[in-house]
Amino acid sequence: MKMMPTAEPSDAATGATSAAPAAPAPRWLTALFLLGLIGYAWFLGHNIGAYAGGADSSGYMNNAKLIAQGKISTPQRTLPGLTGPVTSYTFVPLGFIPSTDNTQLIPSYPIGLPLLVAASAAVVGWDAAPHLTIALHAFLGVVMLWQLARALGFSPAWSMFAATLLGACPLYVFFSLQMMSDVPATAWALAAIGCAWRSRHNARWSLAAGFAFGFAVLVRPTNVILALPVACALGLRWRSWLGCALGGIPAGAAFLLYNRAAYGHALASGYGAVGGMFQWEHVPASLANYAHWLPVLLTPFGLLALGLPWCFRRDPWLTATLALWLLLPLALYAYYYHTHETWWYLRFVLPAFPAAWLAALLVGRELVRRWNLRRWFPADQLRTRLTVGSVCTALLVFVWQWNRHLHTRDCGVGERTYLAAINWMRPQVPAQAVLIAMQCSGALFYYTDYTIARWDQFEGVHFLSLIRAAQAAQRPLYALLMPFEEDRVFSEGRLPGRWTKLGTVSDISLWRFDGASAQP
Repeated sequence: MKMMPTAEPSDAATGATSAAPAAPAPRWLTALFLLGLIGYAWFLGHNIGAYAGGADSSGYMNNAKLIAQGKISTPQRTLPGLTGPVTSYTFVPLGFIPSTDNTQLIPSYPIGLPLLVAASAAVVGWDAAPHLTIALHAFLGVVMLWQLARALGFSPAWSMFAATLLGACPLYVFFSLQMMSDVPATAWALAAIGCAWRSRHNARWSLAAGFAFGFAVLVRPTNVILALPVACALGLRWRSWLGCALGGIPAGAAFLLYNRAAYGHALASGYGAVGGMFQWEHVPASLANYAHWLPVLLTPFGLLALGLPWCFRRDPWLTATLALWLLLPLALYAYYYHTHETWWYLRFVLPAFPAAWLAALLVGRELVRRWNLRRWFPADQLRTRLTVGSVCTALLVFVWQWNRHLHTRDCGVGERTYLAAINWMRPQVPAQAVLIAMQCSGALFYYTDYTIARWDQFEGVHFLSLIRAAQAAQRPLYALLMPFEEDRVFSEGRLPGRWTKLGTVSDISLWRFDGASAQP
C-alpha cells in the first residue's frame, strides 16, 4: 500500500505568519537611515556619563567589579572600637545589603548588567566599559526595532520611523546616558521577541530567543512577565518551544545559582520583600501618570496603539503578541509605589515602548486597508510623500522639543559630578579619614578606599559614639553631601558638632568635622 506523504502543519495551526516580506528600501532611504545611526552613535558617545553615582549606578558598578574578581561579597569597611547603638546599615553603602553576620557587603541589584560591564571591561578596560555597555545597548535597541518592524512586513520608511521614535524618545535618551538597567532591559526584551518571531521561519532562532529572554530576566527580573509575548511570538511549533527552553538554560541557571549563593535561596533577591511596594492603592495615581506622560513619551503617533483590538481578526498572533508585550508591564507597574511620582519613573515600563510603536504601525496599516486610503493617497504621488513627510517631521520636532524641556541630554553631565567631586576631594582628605555620606556612598566605595558611614543611619547619640571611636583611632571625620542631605543632616541634628565647609563641586559639598558640640 502506497503511503501518503506527511503534510506540514498549516500556518493557522502553528501561528506562522503568511505576510509577504516588505520590499527592499530605496538606496537613498537606506543611506539616510545609516547616516542617522552614525549621528546617533556620535550623540551617545559625546553625551554619555555612565559613572558610579547614586544607588543604582554605583550598585551595578560595584557588583561588576566583584564579578570580575570572582566574588559575590566584599568585607565591610568598619571603624574598630565603635560601641553603642548602631544599625546594621551604618557601614553599608547604597547598592549593598549586609550579610547575616554583618561583616560582608552583598550587592543588592540583579547581576545581568554587572555581568555585561565586567565582560566589556575585560576587553576595553574599566574606564570605557560602562559607557560602551550602555551606549551599545541604546544603539542596538534602535537597530533591532527597525529590523523587527521589517520582519513584520512594514515598509522601510515606516520601520525606520518607528526606530527613530525609540531612539529620540525622551525616556530612552535619558536612560541611554547613564548607568541604569532600563535601556539594556529594553534591548534584551526586543531581542527576545524579535528572535522568537523569526523562529516562525527558522526554528534555530528560538535558541537565540530563549537566551535573550533569559538574559532579559537577569537584567531585570520582572522581565519574566514577557514570557507570554515571547511564547505568543513563537507560535505553536514544538521545535521552537524546545529551542527557546534550551536557549534559556544558561541564564536561568546563573540566576538561580547566584541568588542561592548571595541571598541564601534560589528565588530570593537583594531587594528583600517588595510586596508592600506593589499595592492596589497606587493604581489610580499611576494610571493618571500614564495618561499624562505616555502621549508625550510615545508621541501622539503612539496613541494609535489604542486601536490594536481592531487588528485581531486579520492578524491574531501578531496582535496578541504586541498586546501582551505592551499591556503586561503597564499593568504590573501600575501597582508599583514609585510609578506615579514623575515622568522618569515610567522607566520601568520602557521595555514595553517598542510594542507601542509597532502596534501603532499595525493599526495605521489596518486603517489604510479598511478605509481604502490608498485610493486617495497613492504611495507614488508627490502629494502623499509631502503630507506623510510633514506629519513625521512634526512628530520629530515634538520629540526634540520635549527632550529640550526635560533636559534629557544633561543627565550624563550630572552623573560625571560624582567622579569630579571625589577627584577634587581626595587631596584634601587623609586616607585614614572616615567619610560620612549617603547619596555619594556607593560612588565613594567604588572610586576610593575610605571607610564610609551612612548619616541616614544616625541619630545624634549614634554620631557621638562614632566621634569617640574615631578620636580613639585618630581618624578624622569628613562628610560629602548634596544640598537635600545638608538640610536633613544639620536641621535634624543627626551630626551634632562644629563643621567647616571646605568647598563645593557642582552641588556636592565637602565638610570637615572640627569638634563635638553639646550633647543632643
